[in-house]
Amino acid sequence: MSAFGLWEILAIAMIYVINGIPFGVIVSKRSGVDIRAHGSGNTGATNVARVVGKKAGITVLVLDFLKGFIPLFILVRYIFPGEPWVHLAAAVAAILGHCYSVFLNFSGGKASITGLACLFALEPVIAAGMALLVFIIFKISRMVSLAALIAALITPVALYLYGSPLPYTLYGLAAALLLIYRHRSNITRLVQGTENKI
Repeated sequence: MSAFGLWEILAIAMIYVINGIPFGVIVSKRSGVDIRAHGSGNTGATNVARVVGKKAGITVLVLDFLKGFIPLFILVRYIFPGEPWVHLAAAVAAILGHCYSVFLNFSGGKASITGLACLFALEPVIAAGMALLVFIIFKISRMVSLAALIAALITPVALYLYGSPLPYTLYGLAAALLLIYRHRSNITRLVQGTENKI
């Protein structure tokens, strides 16, 4: 296991802060809307698309993806290559930053897009497969939450079978558990058959 020195800790902290940037709030406020007070109250792309509009939702989706992918990709490929335990800590910091943003009094989104973005930085082949799975399930069900939850449950298994480093598989497990926790209300509505569709 890699030793975590000052530079590793600073990089992980920076990724946490970057992923706390609440693009859903920023984009919706440009339309005069505080997204936290509308719809589900979630700051993610799905709620923004429902409340503000499709264009705003796509903008948030892209920005949330990029804030998760770019910093982690740079860390993994160029700053700390070959240090998967550092990659694990940074990836977990990214999704925690999105869900518990320092800019929103430690509230935030549900990390579906940011979590997938981190997976692309770690294991792009598995991430592409999960993205395709999400797309197929969404097209069939029209429910973002159902697609995200199924992909989250499959991800750690796929990483293990793919032969990914143990820290990457642990990231998949940690991300799945966090995503399930953040989707508690969605799971209740799915069970009751009242989940919102797009």
